This record gives sequence, C-alpha cells and structure tokens, in this order.
Amino acid sequence: MTASQNGERVGCLSDPLAQLAIRIVEYIATRMSTVWVDDLSEVFVATSDSARSIPAHWLVGTYSSGMCARDIEEDLRAVLAERAKDWIIS
Repeated sequence: MTASQNGERVGCLSDPLAQLAIRIVEYIATRMSTVWVDDLSEVFVATSDSARSIPAHWLVGTYSSGMCARDIEEDLRAVLAERAKDWIIS
C-alpha cells in the first residue's frame, strides 16, 4: 500500500515544520482529518474515514478545525525526534 492512495501529500519531515503545520491547518479547516508520515518521511492528510487503513506506526494524529498549528507542529516534531533515534549510529 502506498500512502498516497488514501491521502493528499502536504510535505515531508525535512520541510520547515511550522510551515508544514500551517498547510495541515488549512486542510483541516472544514473537516476532521488524520495526518500520517510514511516510511519515506512524506507527510499526508486525509479525512479520518479515508485514513482508516493507515498503519498505526505512521499516524501523527487526528485533528479538527480550530486546532492550533503550534500543537500540530509539536506532534510533527515528536515524530521527527522518534525517527531520528534510528538515524543515529552509536
């Protein structure tokens, strides 16, 4: 399964997270939506009903209109930090 089959790509984790969060806020302005990051660090958003088949380890969160971009940014930062642990060679 590819993530793009179920959602709209809004960016990737290497994008400035504040700008990425604003794009997500614009998408969720009129509908409850789920955000996820695939194994290639691409960020997708779709209506919550459309995103039911997304693997749990990809999920960032489900958001509704009125959600603060700063809160979404913090969630994206947490995903980035978790994934960065795998990139560090000891």
